[in-house]
Amino acid sequence: AGAGFFVDEARRAGWKASGLEIGEAWVRYAAERLGVGIVKPGGLADLAAIADGSIDVASAWDVLEHLEDPVMFVRLIGRKLKPNGILALSTPRLDSLMPRLFGDRWHAVLPLHFTYFTRDSLRRLIAEAGLCVVWERSLTRFFSIAYLLSRLGVKGLPRVLRRVMGPVNLFDEL
Repeated sequence: AGAGFFVDEARRAGWKASGLEIGEAWVRYAAERLGVGIVKPGGLADLAAIADGSIDVASAWDVLEHLEDPVMFVRLIGRKLKPNGILALSTPRLDSLMPRLFGDRWHAVLPLHFTYFTRDSLRRLIAEAGLCVVWERSLTRFFSIAYLLSRLGVKGLPRVLRRVMGPVNLFDEL
């Protein structure tokens, strides 16, 4: 659940929403911002304890790439979903142009990313878990000009460029 932003949006839209988060700092932040108990501390064991077929919607924004066994995770989520339930997720896309252009300077190359997916490998993973893709798109994110240029290896940029943000769709995340 991270800092609980998506949980909060779902709650404000009228859903009974809560989240699990392994990071203690994010759980504390969410408690201060949203209220205690909206984002609960927990990991895979806590997810496994949730009743099968009891969840309408599960989200895993930027989660799969951090897991040592993403196949097990998606299968577990598949069991927890109600019939016609939805798993909404995002993950970096290895078969996009950006990894080829940037190589190890691609913004998604991080020490805590264990697994990378192509569009086809992600679709296979989802199908093997008994789920199906009903909609997909690339995400628009906000980056500073300084960050993008630094990933290209440009050094000595003015500090003001750190504050110049803009929407960018690099088509490298599904």
